[in-house]
Amino acid sequence: MKRSVPFLIFRYAAIFAAMAVTLVPILWMVSMAFKPIAEWSATGADLTWWPKNPTLSNFRFVFGESTNNLIVALDRTALKPILASLLSAVFGTVIAMSAGTAAAYGLSRFGSGQNLPLALIQLRIFPPMAVMIPVMI
Repeated sequence: MKRSVPFLIFRYAAIFAAMAVTLVPILWMVSMAFKPIAEWSATGADLTWWPKNPTLSNFRFVFGESTNNLIVALDRTALKPILASLLSAVFGTVIAMSAGTAAAYGLSRFGSGQNLPLALIQLRIFPPMAVMIPVMI
């Protein structure tokens, strides 16, 4: 089915707007990460998207190295939350994949054919409160 030109223009404009709303804050955070501290407070004409003098000193500061005679705590405080998040994500993924694999294997071996998996998917579509009374009966 061929779509009209105004519809396609609107569609691509909406997609572009959604991409801009999503990507602009990410690009701004990345550019701020490489700006020296002096450029952070720039206003007006001095405000730029890209750093004039890119630096890695912000990363050195966060990860605990000495920067401009400023010594950050030796316990590397930024690494602990990053490591905790990484471990949580890895173990959560492993547990979810293990449980999902076991459940999928059980459903594939169950004798009801395709009716039970389809029923389970349909139950996931409904809000939990709408299903509460039939489940409790």
